[in-house]
Amino acid sequence: MKMIREDVVEMNYYVSLKEIPNRNVASVRKIIPSYNGEGDLWGTVTCSSTKEK
Repeated sequence: MKMIREDVVEMNYYVSLKEIPNRNVASVRKIIPSYNGEGDLWGTVTCSSTKEK
């Protein structure tokens, strides 16, 4: 409780590193006005991926 009152909070994390096979990925980087605009980004990814085929 003393640490919380002093705004010092200790956090412990367990991290494990794993290797996975290489994969192809698609990404879009754009500023959207709100989280609701995420669908527009998915539309961009979908449109681009169908053109590549």
